[in-house]
Amino acid sequence: LDLISRFSVLNDTWFMREGGLLDGNGQASRISRMARTSKMTRLARIARVARITKLIPKLLRVVRKQNTSLARNLLMRRLWRSFLYLSNTYEHEGGIERISAFDIKIFYIGVLAECPHLLYKSRAALLETDVEQLMKVLDVQDESLPEFDFQHFSNLILATDLGIDMVQWHQDDVDQESGVWTLTQKLSDTTAMKVCVGILCLVCVLSFLEIVVEDRSMEQTLTQLSYIAEEAESKGLTQEELASEMCNQIKYYVDSAESTFEHNVLYIALQKRIYYDFEYGGCVAADEGNTSVILARKWTIEEIANLRDTEFLWECIPSGCDGEITSAILTDKSEEVKHESKMALATIISAILLLLTFVYILNVKINMFSGNLLTPLRSLVDDMQALSCLELVHIDKDMPADAAKPIVVAEELQALQVAFKQMRSAIRSWSKYVPSCVVERLYVTGTEASIGVAKCNATILFVDIAGFEDQCRGLPPDEVLKLLENVFNIFAEVLQKQRGTLLEFIADEVLAVFNTPKKIPHHPLAGLRSAQHIHREIEYWNEQKMSENKVTVQCRVGVHTGQILSGNIGSVKRMKYGLLGDGVNQTARIKGLTSRYKVGTLCTEKVLMEDNSLAAKHICTRPVDRVAVKGKQEPTTVYEVLPPTLGREWQVEAAKKHGEAFRLYQARRFSAAKALFWEVNKIFGAHGSLDEPSRLLMARCDAYIASPPPHQWDGVDRLKSKTFEDSPTVMINLDLSPPTPLAEDAIRSPMRPGSTLAVSAFSSDKMKEDLSSALGTVRTMPEEVLSDTAPKAFVSSMNVCSSSCCPCYSLPASASL
Repeated sequence: LDLISRFSVLNDTWFMREGGLLDGNGQASRISRMARTSKMTRLARIARVARITKLIPKLLRVVRKQNTSLARNLLMRRLWRSFLYLSNTYEHEGGIERISAFDIKIFYIGVLAECPHLLYKSRAALLETDVEQLMKVLDVQDESLPEFDFQHFSNLILATDLGIDMVQWHQDDVDQESGVWTLTQKLSDTTAMKVCVGILCLVCVLSFLEIVVEDRSMEQTLTQLSYIAEEAESKGLTQEELASEMCNQIKYYVDSAESTFEHNVLYIALQKRIYYDFEYGGCVAADEGNTSVILARKWTIEEIANLRDTEFLWECIPSGCDGEITSAILTDKSEEVKHESKMALATIISAILLLLTFVYILNVKINMFSGNLLTPLRSLVDDMQALSCLELVHIDKDMPADAAKPIVVAEELQALQVAFKQMRSAIRSWSKYVPSCVVERLYVTGTEASIGVAKCNATILFVDIAGFEDQCRGLPPDEVLKLLENVFNIFAEVLQKQRGTLLEFIADEVLAVFNTPKKIPHHPLAGLRSAQHIHREIEYWNEQKMSENKVTVQCRVGVHTGQILSGNIGSVKRMKYGLLGDGVNQTARIKGLTSRYKVGTLCTEKVLMEDNSLAAKHICTRPVDRVAVKGKQEPTTVYEVLPPTLGREWQVEAAKKHGEAFRLYQARRFSAAKALFWEVNKIFGAHGSLDEPSRLLMARCDAYIASPPPHQWDGVDRLKSKTFEDSPTVMINLDLSPPTPLAEDAIRSPMRPGSTLAVSAFSSDKMKEDLSSALGTVRTMPEEVLSDTAPKAFVSSMNVCSSSCCPCYSLPASASL
């Protein structure tokens, strides 16, 4: 197109005007005459318009507003998911989700820290410009109150420089070379270009096929004037008479040329005589000349008139302007050229306007196509990609109407959206049966599950409800199910916050694991913190539901770290993600020992030694015993995991003294150990706690002081049972008479599992029956026999209370314990 348009203006170039390469052989004049024909004029205009088509792609980008609708739609959907994820922690009034100022700050910092690919500026620059703007809005009295709905949240984020960077990144992502939007725009650009070129080609063909009548009026007029001059000269008129005769004819011609053709006659030579010269005011009487004189005068007039080659018309006869010249006419056609230029400009402007109109209409149609097909398709793809994070699979609430403009979606896409929602519901349900991290891994990798395990180092946690069967005995099934649901919800939420994986529900027991299948740092610490938080949340739940609950829930937790096998186990057609190995069994045994020592959580020493003893530095623990569980010869030291020390600073001192006492106990220094255990017991007793570990170890110290252990004694308690049943808590209040050290030991020593309560007398048979059902073994023993079998504490009155027998009974004043 450039080549054609350049050829169309060759007659205006310097070498054509000066003669140049084409001068001397007549080609220049012929090309000039051809270029000045009406057909070539139209073709030249078309060629010039054709050059405009090169700008079509640029015009498309200029006319088409920068289309950020798709990018903004994607960003708004992602902001909506984040908003719903943050708002899940609140109870919403009227069904309107809201988040707090603190949530918005956390979101901003989270994107800034975890999404560097979204940033076009440095973090420091973004903080410098955005913090002041955010604080103007988020400077509220209580940052924890949910006050901001999605509209406020999205407007605030998008108004920041970070929001601008996020929009730009999404725009660049949409405009990527392989994106659907980019391919659609390329298709529209190519289509527009092809249509424009096709239209121009059609116009060119029509111009070539058009029959054009060449205007030879000037040449015919010159021929007539030359014939009149020749006739006049043949009459033998004088030069003055000849000039006068020809002047009338020339004047008529000049007037006709100016009125009809808008040509100003500059010079006329007839029969080698100059009859008209505008420099001399019109008609002149000149002597006879020749071709050289005629051409010389012509060049002089051109210089005087200061006209370009395209602005004058030069006609010669009899053999054209390249041979012998007898008659010639030179006219100024600048007005005609200006008119043609205006027409050419109008043609170009009309063509541009038509092209722009076409481009605009095409762009509107493309946008409609994008809105009805590409936008929902891209949104669907984004929703499917979001499934890779199963924390978002539960977020499927539609965006509010003011945030997502409703569009007409193609029927096929509607069916695809319905199928996707059904698939999301299925995955959501599947993730409730299978650990979510397992589902997420299978979804991301795109692999099919197969049987196989891998060796890994992990922290295992077992937790159950203490005395669940006894507490639920007699309750309706729906109440039992509701109780389990509430308790298991607490377990699941705590484990999720600590990034653990809940693997199985076994009756009232839960198995969880840390560091598999999803790797997490500091997994022993996460396991111990989960145990602490479970007890705290259960205690809080008991307080909240005290008026509703018929039972009080207490939990037993065991934690162990070791090498296990984790993976898919089962058959080819039916499998589950599970754990294998001695570490799993040992954790279950450790959890069972909590009943023996009457503590909430026990862990093994491996938990505290793992990860450079990080857990031991952050969690308050104390050694409880060194045991070898049934079926194992290798002993392990078990530790009680105490509650968080905030507000319980006294337990840090108690734990240190207990640890020192346990060290002395293992070193066979039983008297010194007993004294420290006694101090520990007093510290717990002063804060309203009955401390079974210190009491049990005191009793052992007493026994070993009375009868020292053999030389090969290693301090290990080798257990003969796998489980230890919970015994009811019995409160014994004694009014001692007289107070003796032996009586103080009786106060300090509650019933041990498997022990017998021997009483010399009961108030009634009903009391003995109730105590028997609560304690297991209660028998009447004559006072003289009681005195022979055990030290006696004389009492003036004695109350025995149990959770299973109420009201409390009073023993006779003469009874002995």
